[in-house]
Order: sequence, then C-alpha cells, then structure tokens
Amino acid sequence: MGIATKTLASVLALSAFVTAIVAGGFAGNPAPHVLKIAIISMIVCYIVGVLVGMVSEHAVTEYLTEYRRASPVPDIASELDRGSKRPVDTQVGP
Repeated sequence: MGIATKTLASVLALSAFVTAIVAGGFAGNPAPHVLKIAIISMIVCYIVGVLVGMVSEHAVTEYLTEYRRASPVPDIASELDRGSKRPVDTQVGP
C-alpha cells in the first residue's frame, strides 16, 4: 500500500467523519448517536478508500510501465560520445 493509497483513504475517511458530524448536528440528533454513526462511516469509507486507492495505484503503475516500454528514451550520452570520435591526426582550430 503506497503513500497515494494511504492519503486517499485517510482523506475519504476524514471527509465522511466530518460530514456525518455536521449532518447529525444540523439534524438535531443526540451526540452519542452522531458520534457512533460518524465513526462507523469513517471506518467504512477508509476501507473503501484503500480499495479505490489500490486499484488506481495499480492502474497508474501499469500505464506508466506500458508507456515506458512503448516509448523508450534514447541514450543521448552514448550517442554524443560516438559522434565525437574523430581521427587522431585531424587538426582542430585555425
């Protein structure tokens, strides 16, 4: 589980917790009930966030692997070294 997955899961869980607290407060529900629902929604949304994060992380990794395989970067350093070789007896400059 990478950093992106953990971040997505945490943000989703905290958003669900805050939403449940605010919605329960505006609805006039008792505090213990609001906290219980908020904690349950936080746990459920964390699990959903982990699953979504893992799927998206896998998709991005797979895409990047395929892109790197299809579009290799040429080795410029070896091209420059090979192109700069000249005969020893060649005069350089005026």
